[in-house]
Amino acid sequence: MSTSQGVNVSGSRSFNFQSLSHRNMLGSEADVPQVLRYSALLAGIVYGFSHQRTISSKTAAAHAQAEYQHKLDLIEKAKLEWAKKTLPPQAKTASGDVITDPNDKNFDLEAYLTKLAAES
Repeated sequence: MSTSQGVNVSGSRSFNFQSLSHRNMLGSEADVPQVLRYSALLAGIVYGFSHQRTISSKTAAAHAQAEYQHKLDLIEKAKLEWAKKTLPPQAKTASGDVITDPNDKNFDLEAYLTKLAAES
């Protein structure tokens, strides 16, 4: 049951062994550039996605750091204003806000003695 085209497996079906050549098993040569194109496209998309995530995370971290620093500055300003507001006026001196009242909780003996030494 052999024909010039191949082996006759069943009455109406014919299988051609010539179609199993090495070239046909790998696919046509025209498919190779398409595979390379789509592989490069996929690699570019993956790279772009990861690069964008890196840039976004750096920007978010910088923004969070700037916001935190701004809050620290506001807290420091509020502390200074509170200290100015709560400090009694008679305890202030003209030469740099040295507290001269020894009963005050913020009295600094060293600063007071340095001020006295500078005056004399």
